[in-house]
Amino acid sequence: MTHLSLRERARLRFHGDRAPSIEELIAQPKPVEIPAKQPKAQRAPRPFIMGPIDAPVKELPKLECVDCGKPLVGNWKGAYPKRCDVCRPIHDRKLRVAREKERPPRDRVNYEPIRCAMCGDTFKPPRRDAVCCSEACKMELKIKRKREARARARQMGVTNPS
Repeated sequence: MTHLSLRERARLRFHGDRAPSIEELIAQPKPVEIPAKQPKAQRAPRPFIMGPIDAPVKELPKLECVDCGKPLVGNWKGAYPKRCDVCRPIHDRKLRVAREKERPPRDRVNYEPIRCAMCGDTFKPPRRDAVCCSEACKMELKIKRKREARARARQMGVTNPS
C-alpha cells in the first residue's frame, strides 16, 4: 500500500473510488456557472402631481422674539416659538418664581428640641421619629442595638444569631 497524504485520504473517504486525483482536478478546472439575477418586481411609477404654475408660493411668516426682537425660525411642523433660545429660560424662571409666590407656604411642623439617643446633645428633629442628631450617631446606635441583640440571643442559647 502506498503512503497517502491526509488530503488524499480525506478525498477518498469523501468520494470513494470515483474521486478524481488531485492532478486531474488541477489540470482540468471546471467552469463555474453564475446564474443570471432575476430582475426585481418594480412598482408602477407614482404620478407627479403639481399645482397650478401660477399658484402663489407660501412664504413663512417672519416672527420676532417677544422680549428681545431677534428674528425667529419655525420648525418643520409649523410651530413657531414666541421667544428665542436666550430669552426662553429667563421667561420660564420668571413664571416659576411667580407660581411659587402664589402657592401657599408649606406647613412646616416645628418639633420640640429633644436629646440625641447616642451622644446626648439637644437638637431639633426634622421628623417626628428622629432620635439621633447626625448620621454618625445613627450608625453608632445601630451597631449598639445589634450588639445587644446578639448578647440576648447568646443568653437564650441561639448559636448563630443574624
